[in-house]
Amino acid sequence: TGQCIRYAKVRRAGESVSVSSQGHLPFDFSAFWAEPLMPENSLTKLLKANGLTRNKVTVGVPAQWCLFDEIRLPMLDESSLLGAVGLQAEQRYNRSDRAFTSDYMLPVVDEDKWSVTLGAMASAHVAALQYALDEAHLKVQAILPTSVLLHDMYHTDSSKRWQYTAWLRNDQVELFCWNQKRFAGMNLLQVSGEHVNGDLHQRLYDTVRQQILQDELIHAVDAQNQNVQLFWDVDHPCDVQWFDKPTDARKWQIHASQSTGSQQAATGNDLIALGQLAVSDKAAPLNFTAPRANREQQQTTHPWRTRLIMIGVLLVMLVGFLGYDLYSLNSRITELTTQISSLEDGTRIARSSIKLVQRADAWFSTTPKYLACQRSIAKAFGSTEFIWATNLSLRPDMLGLMNGSARSEDDVIKLSDRMKKRADLRDVKLLFMREAAAKNNTEIAFAVSFVYVPTAVTGGNDESE
Repeated sequence: TGQCIRYAKVRRAGESVSVSSQGHLPFDFSAFWAEPLMPENSLTKLLKANGLTRNKVTVGVPAQWCLFDEIRLPMLDESSLLGAVGLQAEQRYNRSDRAFTSDYMLPVVDEDKWSVTLGAMASAHVAALQYALDEAHLKVQAILPTSVLLHDMYHTDSSKRWQYTAWLRNDQVELFCWNQKRFAGMNLLQVSGEHVNGDLHQRLYDTVRQQILQDELIHAVDAQNQNVQLFWDVDHPCDVQWFDKPTDARKWQIHASQSTGSQQAATGNDLIALGQLAVSDKAAPLNFTAPRANREQQQTTHPWRTRLIMIGVLLVMLVGFLGYDLYSLNSRITELTTQISSLEDGTRIARSSIKLVQRADAWFSTTPKYLACQRSIAKAFGSTEFIWATNLSLRPDMLGLMNGSARSEDDVIKLSDRMKKRADLRDVKLLFMREAAAKNNTEIAFAVSFVYVPTAVTGGNDESE
């Protein structure tokens, strides 16, 4: 987990796994990454001291150690797809300052293209983990982000287009978003504060829901088309019934810790998922110790050899045809290069000037859009009402989100109604309105989304108010 190692020894039990023992070992990985690779390193010593040797092991790592991307490619055959994915991964993760080991999940068909999920982890970290585990006589089957396994651990409603997987780990939530099995994003959310008397349930619900609300605003997602899987931390008690909220149209699936084997301590879903992968014959969806590109490349050696021979013959023929015009083409290229060089200074100055004008136009033109939008919103506030805005976000396409507080719900509703009546504010939606504990009294927290559309004449509308 970054600050400790949680482990479980498992064996196959029918279609599931049985846990014979589990434990928790404090360990500082930030110090381990800085150590030189030596046989007697701190991780190897810790594993040997606790008898964790001479076994097969599947290692789950936090999502914050990894990078994730989705790429879309044409409907290529298997061999061509492998080369295209490898090229995309090299362009994204081949950095001069730090090397990454990448792998990809099985492609998913989306309309007329392949959707491929890429994952990457620092090569130095992968090598350090493998070396330390090998020195402890542990056979590493896979190293992968644990949250990827949790997504398919339980059956979900496949009719829901948007699938969320939230894993509570200590005071942090790893939130993965999938759009019809396509990777749509990953966020690390912080759940802070003291967790007493059910407060953790409320904080976790608010934190995950706030991120989902932002996705709804950006992607225009309907709440009824969402399925949220929430995996609970083994260290905190969970009240599953707490999440039954008739006012929330989303489908919430709460997965608390499981009881496995004859032992009394519950086992976290993360260890169960890793254990199921360890005892099964299935390949890991992501594996930084044996990337799919390397595995499949060995299986396609002979078809590639034939294709390379054919490509080589074609290249020889092309070189013969192109050599005839090579001299004239080189002369033309030299001439054009000279012309481009003479235009570089002017082009650079013009490009810089255009950016400055575009940036200033929204603020300093005779009709500045951003200031006009703020003016329109300000006029919607009542002069005698106790209501105020605490945050206003406005995107370049004039899609806005305003958070604020008020003393009563009536003031919030009046503000929303006045905003809807303004000609230059469209699609006004009251996203939420709930009580927020204040120091001296109770305040109402609210959020409103809108689209600002500048109107040609706004003087009459302002005068009437």
